[in-house]
Amino acid sequence: MLGKAMQMDLELIEGFIYDVKEDGYKSVYDSIQGKKKDLQQALLKKFKNLFNKKEDGNIRNWRFFKEQEMQQLFVATKEECFQILEQLKNFSFSRYWTPGQSNTSQVQDVPHEFNIITEEEKQSLQAKFVEDADNEYADALRKRKEANEGGIPKFFWPVLVFFMYDDILQLSLIHI
Repeated sequence: MLGKAMQMDLELIEGFIYDVKEDGYKSVYDSIQGKKKDLQQALLKKFKNLFNKKEDGNIRNWRFFKEQEMQQLFVATKEECFQILEQLKNFSFSRYWTPGQSNTSQVQDVPHEFNIITEEEKQSLQAKFVEDADNEYADALRKRKEANEGGIPKFFWPVLVFFMYDDILQLSLIHI
C-alpha cells in the first residue's frame, strides 16, 4: 500500500519537469532583457579594453605607434565590437519544448531563437558606439601628438617668455 502511495503518475512528473524548464527559460530571458540597457556601456568598455590595452593587459604607449598602425588597430577593434552586436541580434536558447506548451506529449526537440535586440535597436547602438569609438580614437591621436611634441602646448612658449623676459634681461646684464 505504501508503494502505491509513493508512485507518481508519469504525466505529473513530466508536468513538473516542464514547469521547471519553463521557469528557467523565463528567468534567463528576463535576465538577458534586463541587461540590454547596459549594452552600450559594456560595448564601449570592451572597445576601450581592446583598443587601449595590449594583449598582456598593459596600456598602449601611443608615442611609438604610427598613425596608420593606430588606424588599423582602430578599424580591427571596431569590427570586433560590431561582431558582438551581430551575435546579440539572434540568440539561440536550446530547449525541448515550445513556450506556453502545456501538453507534454507534444514536446519537440527544436532549439528556440529570440532577438535580444531588434534591428532598429542595433542600428541605434551602432551609431552611438561609432560616435564613442571615434572619440576614443581622437583621444588616442591627441595623446600621441602630445607625447611626440613633449606635451607642452605651443601657445605656452610666448606666455612663458612674456613673464620671464625681465628675469632673462637681468641675468644677461649681470654677466656683462
